[in-house]
Amino acid sequence: MNLIPSIPCAALAALVLSGPALAAEDRFSTEQLRSMSPAALRTLMQQTVAAQRLRATALPPVAQADGPDLTPPVLTRFEPLGTVNVAKAPSQIRVSFGATDDSSGLRNFFAYAVGPAGQIVYTYHDAGYPTQHYTAKATNYDLTAATYLAEGSYQFMYASITDTAGNTQVYDTATLASMANTTFTIKNNQGYDAIAPQLTAGRVLTPKVSLSQPKQGTSVPKFAGIELTVSDTAESKVSGLGAAEAVFCTLNGSNCISLTARREAVGAASTVVDAGFQVSPELVAGSYHLNTLSLFDHAGNQRVYRSSVFGGPDDLSAVFPASIIKLVP
Repeated sequence: MNLIPSIPCAALAALVLSGPALAAEDRFSTEQLRSMSPAALRTLMQQTVAAQRLRATALPPVAQADGPDLTPPVLTRFEPLGTVNVAKAPSQIRVSFGATDDSSGLRNFFAYAVGPAGQIVYTYHDAGYPTQHYTAKATNYDLTAATYLAEGSYQFMYASITDTAGNTQVYDTATLASMANTTFTIKNNQGYDAIAPQLTAGRVLTPKVSLSQPKQGTSVPKFAGIELTVSDTAESKVSGLGAAEAVFCTLNGSNCISLTARREAVGAASTVVDAGFQVSPELVAGSYHLNTLSLFDHAGNQRVYRSSVFGGPDDLSAVFPASIIKLVP
């Protein structure tokens, strides 16, 4: 089976809207898994695979029948719905799947497909009651994003299944294709958006924030804040900015804060949005510089800026000058 051989446990900063980096051994509730961005969930699955392989090699073989569950589940069936007209709401893209697990039972299933314009469709299913033999239908994350998909053929490139013990099996493009048909067709006569939003301007609203002094008249810790002006374009139907995350770090990269914002309204070609982060006394005081900025539109397109201050390719000084937040005791 052609599984991904090795995956580093990298931090999720600039990939997700879920706050700090996720440890591969963390256990998340169903609500937490559903609230994660697609990129966060995929990275979490990859981290879990890497961690379980380390764990399996560190432990001796278990002879007794009631030993720990170290074996991931197996995908036995994978069948995408043939054609979906996303111009008609709700635009539900479905994958029928089956899986078996030798012990603890299936917990969740995750897969994504890529279309002719490079757009990604994410599907997910959480098992309400884990069993060793499981069949269900996984559906797409975001019904709104589906209405901005380009017409044409989409192919599933990646899938993962996880059991209750946290063991995860990852399937790459070739392995999925060897099992069954992995393509489906999107129909959409309403236009599509495959272009990621772009930063027009940014500024820090709170150049200095006290970690110990609460907001005036309250006992609530203060917020660090920034203002972002973002433009969005499309081939034929603009979706507009949906979310943003700015990660500020100390220059040595050891301490970071994540300022996030969401916008519910769709279709805006230009948006001004404030992103914030509530500080706490436990944070390390110091100067935090803009490290990465991620912009997501309602069509699911993502643009990530990686600041040259931290060795990235993007010099943001012209559009985001003085991008430093100083946290003081």
